[in-house]
Amino acid sequence: MDTKRRNRHLILALIAAISIATIFSALGFSPEQWEDGSGRKADWLNWRLSLAFAYTALTFIVATFALGPLYVLRHRAPPANYMLRRDVGIWAASIAFAHIAFAVTVHAPGGWRIWWYWIQHLPNAHNPFPIQANLFGLANYIALAQAGILAMLLVISNNIALRRLGTRRWKWLQRTSYLAFAFIVTHALLYQTIEQRDALLRAPLIVLVAIAVAMQITGFIAVKARLSIANRKSKIENPKSLEQSPT
Repeated sequence: MDTKRRNRHLILALIAAISIATIFSALGFSPEQWEDGSGRKADWLNWRLSLAFAYTALTFIVATFALGPLYVLRHRAPPANYMLRRDVGIWAASIAFAHIAFAVTVHAPGGWRIWWYWIQHLPNAHNPFPIQANLFGLANYIALAQAGILAMLLVISNNIALRRLGTRRWKWLQRTSYLAFAFIVTHALLYQTIEQRDALLRAPLIVLVAIAVAMQITGFIAVKARLSIANRKSKIENPKSLEQSPT
């Protein structure tokens, strides 16, 4: 890793640490209560850490979706191995997995029966597939899918994978990040409903998703406009292309 990229990772690490610390502190003011009336959720360290990592990961993911359009708006086409976007994506996925590590302890009975996120109890002769057939289960099945995609994206986030897969295939796999983003947003919205989140947590989610969508739309419009201009320029420079073949 060259010095420039090493310094970039150090900066990203600092940004991540500041974001996690800031969100963790802000969550201390959350009035959310546990369903069993045992007290405030903010009093439990793992709950605050889980959400601090979740919102930081989402912020980094939104940044990866904004970097491409920003590059396009500068009238340049981002290369397949756009290193800044790749490095931000690596941090986004890594922070997301840190969120998962804390999140699985929040609702699991006793803090260790992690299987409860996806099945109601261990399989038995009467019910070999005791799936969580509710919003809670759906949110966690989606979380599994998004984790699988993020893991794959982490594996291919290097030049070796780019060379072995080829630019076209690598780019196709990289575009699954859009599917991962859709899963992440759906998972977050389901948990907003399940947990009956307060405005302190709803507003940042809405703002971040809006920014990601707006940047993607802006980038798409910019690319279409550039292609339109290029086509008109090509027709002016090559007037013969305007001639229709005889019928």
